[in-house]
Amino acid sequence: MTALLVATGGFLALELVGALAHRFLLHGPWWSLHRSHHLRPSANVQSGDLVPLVLVLVWAGALVAGRAWWSPLAWFAAGALAQVVLHVLVHDLGIHRRFGLPRVPLLGPWVRAHDRHHRTLGKPYGVLLAASRRPV
Repeated sequence: MTALLVATGGFLALELVGALAHRFLLHGPWWSLHRSHHLRPSANVQSGDLVPLVLVLVWAGALVAGRAWWSPLAWFAAGALAQVVLHVLVHDLGIHRRFGLPRVPLLGPWVRAHDRHHRTLGKPYGVLLAASRRPV
């Protein structure tokens, strides 16, 4: 039970940190890295693809290290890694339909929230929790 709580904490922490980083870094000093996403969101390759790639490597490394030395780190990293993977699946493949994937009707609330972000460059900055009443 504790492991599941720690993994959930890792997932939620990374969603919050991701939304804040999107708002204050990607729409701030790192705009040059993120601009291509707003100009051509369905392009198969974008400069911003580097961010989830780095995150996967960091959290996979933390998962391996945690399994070897400290299991709470492994569970937190597993939750964070799950968030990165789900983010890529929902955002890049589901919402933006990169690589020509078909629209997924189940993702309607997330598509509408994300379309609003692309139109206004404002809220919501998160992806997975963006369809909630009070998006980040």
